[in-house]
Amino acid sequence: MIFSWLFLPTGWINAILGTNIAWLNEPRGLIQILLAPLGLNVSSPFLKGPSVTWMAIMTMNIYTTIPTYMVMFLAALQDIPGHLYEAAALDGATGVKAFFSITLPLLRRVILLVVVLGTIGTFQVFDQVAIITRGGPLKTTLTPVWLIYAKTLGQETSAEAGFGAAMAFILAAIIFIITIIQRRSIESAAERY
Repeated sequence: MIFSWLFLPTGWINAILGTNIAWLNEPRGLIQILLAPLGLNVSSPFLKGPSVTWMAIMTMNIYTTIPTYMVMFLAALQDIPGHLYEAAALDGATGVKAFFSITLPLLRRVILLVVVLGTIGTFQVFDQVAIITRGGPLKTTLTPVWLIYAKTLGQETSAEAGFGAAMAFILAAIIFIITIIQRRSIESAAERY
């Protein structure tokens, strides 16, 4: 709710910028908004950029999940024995060499965990969209889980529980496949050490 209040027309973002824009109702991309005062019109869908609303939701997710991942990395770094670095220093290893030869290989399991949890969390963004935008403006913040919710409970059209259940099963299969691919690629890269 705090992030949605920041972007209100009477919120802090507009107070700092001296504007009165309803940011969370703005379907235009960020690049479009920045180039509009210069008289430039961006028509390419690839150059428009994500909507301001989507960028606000991404910022909120980054702000709320990074501390959790940092605690995981901190715990893993504290588990690395100090005598490994001392032995590497005696053998003449520099800080960069010690990082790539000791730290990074010993963090591979935590890196795998963070990558997998981050990917799953990315596919499952729901509550921020449900509270702030409900998939709008112009469906620029439509996520797979919100679409499943809307189809199953009939938020946009009539309820189609079977279609929503099929979409949820497909999403679970996609997440499972991506998790396996990530696990195998990170483990095969770790085998080199």
